[in-house]
Amino acid sequence: MEHPASGNTNACLRNDKLLACTVMRHLLAILLVGILACSIHAPAQRPAETRPQRDVSFFNRKDLSGWSASEMKYWSVVDGAIVGHSAVKVPGNKFIWADGEVQDFYLSVDVK
Repeated sequence: MEHPASGNTNACLRNDKLLACTVMRHLLAILLVGILACSIHAPAQRPAETRPQRDVSFFNRKDLSGWSASEMKYWSVVDGAIVGHSAVKVPGNKFIWADGEVQDFYLSVDVK
């Protein structure tokens, strides 16, 4: 490649355009690979008819039948939701669990 100071700037311009084209091709290839990778790993949406329906036998939104805890006094149902609450300091973690086996469920939690 001749130096622009030598008077032949056309060779330099052609090489700059070639370099720009090569860089753009590489960037495009990287972008396409990224899009392909994201589309392969994206979770598939289920059709509405195959989504799990609300199972009222799991949680009836009225009481805690079908649920257990080491100390039930911390747990109640308020406005159709399971609520853990204590007016005094709780000595450690308190858990609640469903008595049956579950799978493929949606969990929504609000923490205050």
